[in-house]
Amino acid sequence: MEAARRGTAVVVGDGNAVDTGLAGDEQDIDIAIFAEHRNTDFSSVIGSLDNKYINHLGYGACEKITLLARKAFQIEVKREQTRYVLYSFQNGQTQYIIAGIHLPANPHSSSDDRKCVIRDIVGDITELENKLDCHNTIVIGDFNASPFDSELTQKDAFNAVL
Repeated sequence: MEAARRGTAVVVGDGNAVDTGLAGDEQDIDIAIFAEHRNTDFSSVIGSLDNKYINHLGYGACEKITLLARKAFQIEVKREQTRYVLYSFQNGQTQYIIAGIHLPANPHSSSDDRKCVIRDIVGDITELENKLDCHNTIVIGDFNASPFDSELTQKDAFNAVL
């Protein structure tokens, strides 16, 4: 993957920005996705990082996901729903799609509830991949599921099998 060769890294955080590794040179993080970031003051975080990052806010439909990226990256919000945001960016000649997600949590929702959201995400990703002619897609966030739960492994959901 070209992003890895060029030093681009994607991390996910739970709103504890100090613990994400953004501040360390050894991490050299370019893009960070945050789920459940409600109490995080991103202007303070960006200030503590020498103002090298931009908070890419969506249009307001998703209050659960946000993305910080180095200023060198031109991030575009392509689609936003209440549980996910689809972003795109270029790294050199390669285009990427990042889906930042926050699926409904137990005990307030079931596996079937998460599958409904996942089907919407997969449909929107497929549509965007076709529109942009891009198949370099990263899905990252808070899945609120275990790795072998049906919503992650079933063919009509994420189909994430090894």
